[in-house]
Amino acid sequence: MSKLKLAMKPWDFTLYRCGNDTHVLKVIFSEGNYKVDVERFFIVTDYLLNAEDLFSTCERVSANIRMSCEDFANSEISKREFDLL
Repeated sequence: MSKLKLAMKPWDFTLYRCGNDTHVLKVIFSEGNYKVDVERFFIVTDYLLNAEDLFSTCERVSANIRMSCEDFANSEISKREFDLL
């Protein structure tokens, strides 16, 4: 499916608008002793999209997700689900 990148900071986040107008924030996590980069995907709300400074808001939200990922569990989707959007 087609996806448009709206904002991006390498090794941090990418914000996508998907073909069905769903917006997804891909957040990069560095895990383990060897700091392997793992991408996780979260559906975002209009709050993020309506922010005056989209880039700074994405930075803040991605940091919040990393600090307390369990708080965002309801909005997390799998890579497969993201590919299908």
